[in-house]
Amino acid sequence: MIETGLLEVAQQAYGRIREGFHGLTSTILTLFLMALLRIKRSEGLKRQAPEILGRLLGLDRSPEVKTLRRKLRGLGRRCLAHEFLRQVTRRIAKQHKKVLGYLYVDGHVRLYHGSRKIPKVFSQKRQMVLPATTDYWVNDANGDPFFRITTEGNPFLNRAFPRVLEELQGLLGSRRMTFIFDQGGWSAELFRTLQDHGDDFITYRKQRYGKLPRRVFQRCVIDEDGRQFEYWLADRSIRLKGYGKVRCVARLDNQTKHQTHVVTTRVDLSRGEVARRMFRRWRQENFLKYMMENYALDGLVSYDMEPADPERETSSPAKKKLNSKIRTLRKKLSEAHRRLGLLASNRSRRGKTTAGDRQAKRQSFREEIRKLQQRIDDLAKRRRKLATRIKVRDLPADSRLRLETERKILTDIVKLVAYRVESALLTAIRPHYSHPEQEGRQLVQEMLQASGDLDVQDNTVTVILEPLSSPHRTRVLEKLCESLSAQHCCYPSTTQRLIFRVRGCTIMA
Repeated sequence: MIETGLLEVAQQAYGRIREGFHGLTSTILTLFLMALLRIKRSEGLKRQAPEILGRLLGLDRSPEVKTLRRKLRGLGRRCLAHEFLRQVTRRIAKQHKKVLGYLYVDGHVRLYHGSRKIPKVFSQKRQMVLPATTDYWVNDANGDPFFRITTEGNPFLNRAFPRVLEELQGLLGSRRMTFIFDQGGWSAELFRTLQDHGDDFITYRKQRYGKLPRRVFQRCVIDEDGRQFEYWLADRSIRLKGYGKVRCVARLDNQTKHQTHVVTTRVDLSRGEVARRMFRRWRQENFLKYMMENYALDGLVSYDMEPADPERETSSPAKKKLNSKIRTLRKKLSEAHRRLGLLASNRSRRGKTTAGDRQAKRQSFREEIRKLQQRIDDLAKRRRKLATRIKVRDLPADSRLRLETERKILTDIVKLVAYRVESALLTAIRPHYSHPEQEGRQLVQEMLQASGDLDVQDNTVTVILEPLSSPHRTRVLEKLCESLSAQHCCYPSTTQRLIFRVRGCTIMA
């Protein structure tokens, strides 16, 4: 956290908060420790001893639930979360320039289960349209989070991308970037926008395409973090409607014979590198899943609402309501036609019926069909008079709201930094642990939650950790402590050097 400069950037963005026992530093540190210790919501502090957590903050006690909520509310009222995010992102960009040439962009739908009326979006997870807010995350080449934006009205990726580009240009300048995204960003208009900005893209092909012959695929071995993967790849040039000539790298699955086509404007990369970068997109998917499960990324920080952009266009509720009524009537009309057809073919007759009875039933069905068709025509005339899109300001008052964003962005920034710290610790233990990809983060989490003690001297603060659950894990912890101590970091806001070690124990070879 010290290397990320979270506290320094927070002080630059927010300055000082109202006088009190807990200031800005202790508030940000509390949020940071909550993320690392998997205390997912403010209410979780009730299950923690404030005296023990306070020792990590260098105070007598940590802030309790009401105090933390009050501090967050005060920070939210300043409306500086976006500036805080930009400064944190600039700091990350300065320290990690090498991994920002490739950026992964994907949307994350946060479902809302309250009673307020907010825009709806289709949830892939639930397979239905639900009230939600869409956040778009930008991750670096390693899959670690770099930047995020919250959208209004849940636009698709191709519609939200210009704002992402605008923000990133302000953060990274004129640097050429390669954006990698899924089919949600497929748009000739977006491809032209990226070309105008001097950027490249890699994405899955969405248009209908024919399969390539088996003979054009060649075996390609790709190395990924020390593991080798075998792909069968083909490389072709194609033309996209509305854009022009692009490169297409196709992958063949030998078992299912399925072909996956990837299009890109990068002609300088090998076919194996294009495939590797595209399939690495799953790191971002795994990041979002991990954040939901371990950091409560979807959790509500507050129940407050704020006004939505009055100039934003949205679908007309009146027209949507008429569309729903017309669909219902058309189903009834189709059923009436079906019953009339059955009667005419005598398949609906049960027992002996007279010709007069059948004639009366036919007349009844025809009258029902006439009335239904008349109602559909009347509703269609009313629908034609309504606009498809209206301004938010024309909606009812209770529909001109969105979820409060300031506190959500602030807590997400802290979680973003916490995840990057966790990734840095994973990198540090990777040479000393045999299963870093499968169990590395679980081990880091166990280390962060390990009990221990603090030995505070005039010039040093020694963190003494208890051994872990097994000798080989304890050995990894010792190596990590040696690495952290060698960095000569100081405890926040002091000149006391931090030293890490494991309490003396006998470790079996």
